[in-house]
Amino acid sequence: MATIRPGFVLAACVLVLGMAFPTPVDGADQTRSRWWLNPVVQQELGLTKTQVQALQRTFERGLPERVALRRDLDRLDAQLQRLIERGEDDGLVERFSARVEEVRARRNVRRTLILLEMYRILTPAQRLAFSRMRAPDLTQ
Repeated sequence: MATIRPGFVLAACVLVLGMAFPTPVDGADQTRSRWWLNPVVQQELGLTKTQVQALQRTFERGLPERVALRRDLDRLDAQLQRLIERGEDDGLVERFSARVEEVRARRNVRRTLILLEMYRILTPAQRLAFSRMRAPDLTQ
């Protein structure tokens, strides 16, 4: 079994969590990042055409599931709000809230795995440069 260094895990988490610049996604009801399509970012990171295409494919491959999970989450959140407003039994609200949070967790895990896949497309130098672009105060 391979050993994972704690520093690598921390760096990966920081980068993964910081990979989103909120911008609208055509046809979606949520915002997502397409930072790799920004020519300035491409130039600053030295992204190759192949990397840009791989990042886009990764993003697009996960989009339908993320949109579906977002719709489910919105619907369940609205139902939970109605239960609360009607003053339903605490047990019912608790069980329904757990269901809402399970969908939220699935959505967040899916997003993290997509971002991790995107992270792995970048070279170590690009990862470092991207981290510095996202959080210049934290890397100095």
